[in-house]
Amino acid sequence: MKKKTFRFFGILLISVLSTVAFSSCDKDTWCYLDVTVLDSNNNNAPSPFAWVKVQYVKTSQNDGTEVVGTIADTGQCNAQGVYSTRFAAPAIFTIVARIDEPDTINHKLYYRQGEKSVRLKEGEVVTASVKVISDKILGRADFQEI
Repeated sequence: MKKKTFRFFGILLISVLSTVAFSSCDKDTWCYLDVTVLDSNNNNAPSPFAWVKVQYVKTSQNDGTEVVGTIADTGQCNAQGVYSTRFAAPAIFTIVARIDEPDTINHKLYYRQGEKSVRLKEGEVVTASVKVISDKILGRADFQEI
């Protein structure tokens, strides 16, 4: 009788430990972000190859000044106007989308941009649409200028 009881609890213990060990391997802890950049000058159609910058949200200091959040990721949209990325931990981000528009006649560089804030959640895909406004800003076409 003791031998059967010992075997039963041994099998039960192994079953519980293996269930815990194998189930934790399947859990997806990444936070995914899919950004679609929409162009207000083109009937809000997705803008292929637009630039995207994902940064932590701005913070305010005690004296009322704002500190711009550090950049978490940058990149360019695909041909469908979508930029996809992932992060290891949940966070709140500001997405800055930019469409470059060089003026070939006057040889000046312009860009248009838009912003949106998102909150990422563990194991989920968060989709965000950022609308780029129609106002042109004079500046360098270099993405780091945003």
